[in-house]
Amino acid sequence: MKYVRRFLLFVFLVAGTLPAVSAVPTIQNLIGLKYPSELNLSRDGSVVAFTIRETDFEKSRYFRNIWRVSTQKGHIEKLTFGTDRNRSPRFSPNGKLIAFLSDRSYIKEGKRFSNRTQIWILPERGDPWRLTDASENVQFFRWAPDGKSIAFIVKKALPDSVRRLQKEQRSRGFDAEVVGKPGQPNEIWLVSVTDKSSRKVATIDPGLNYLAFSPDGKTLAFTTNYTGSENDAQKYDIFLLNIQSKEMSPFTDFPGPETQPSFSPDGKFIAYISQTVPDIEFAQTDVSLLSVKGGVPRNLTADFDYAVSDFKWGPRGKKIYFEGAVRTASNIFSVEVASGAIEGVLT
Repeated sequence: MKYVRRFLLFVFLVAGTLPAVSAVPTIQNLIGLKYPSELNLSRDGSVVAFTIRETDFEKSRYFRNIWRVSTQKGHIEKLTFGTDRNRSPRFSPNGKLIAFLSDRSYIKEGKRFSNRTQIWILPERGDPWRLTDASENVQFFRWAPDGKSIAFIVKKALPDSVRRLQKEQRSRGFDAEVVGKPGQPNEIWLVSVTDKSSRKVATIDPGLNYLAFSPDGKTLAFTTNYTGSENDAQKYDIFLLNIQSKEMSPFTDFPGPETQPSFSPDGKFIAYISQTVPDIEFAQTDVSLLSVKGGVPRNLTADFDYAVSDFKWGPRGKKIYFEGAVRTASNIFSVEVASGAIEGVLT
């Protein structure tokens, strides 16, 4: 409960920093509204990193910056500045570093690169430094449990000849897309936080979009809908990838989508978001549980009458905390893994 109280304090503190609007908000007020998102709690619960979106009305674009707040003292601090898109902050396992995605410009070998999303690292003191040197935009990342490396998703690099042709076509205003053309495959890479060296782990397919480490750091769970198309949103499955041997095996292949896999603290189970009615986009979602050895999944929230949108394992693996959309509100609940008993935590 102490973390819940700290989160409440954080929300009130941030809300107090937001600008007041008139009694009848204008369109500009609504578009320019600042609010925290992408919250990430340090492992010891002492700090929350988050993103605030801001509006550049002159250039008709949004930009984002990263902030942090102490859950004990309430001190709020802005960590990134400027008009870049800085997002997805995540604490390292020891809480000393914050990794984040940014499309800020940088210089490499005398050449300036801009609008290319890379992973950047925020130390406890000092300026952020670039970790990755991906040839395409980094889409997603997760820290390894030991904090020594980061796994990330990036599209397979295009040949230089294709890249030059696309650049020439864009310069002439040609932006046509071929319907039904297979997308560029996504790849999984590992990068060392110590020396920035990186290696490709696997080439998957265009639908790869999520990663989760096992507690021992030897296995990655990932999700894909195979094509990357929004029309295939009901086809997401979960796979397991052995990082050392690169052996890949399907973990789920049930009707409807399975997403957001998360290993239990002991590594014996994987919880994930499932759907009660397959192939219906707006069907109710639940938290399901399946042994890493396979078998029959358990729907832990079958008796919960509302949709589940997100969840986290409790530190001992005995409970899972989840966000439930109750009518027009989002509330926090917990479910006992053993018994399936559900109770409200923040309602």
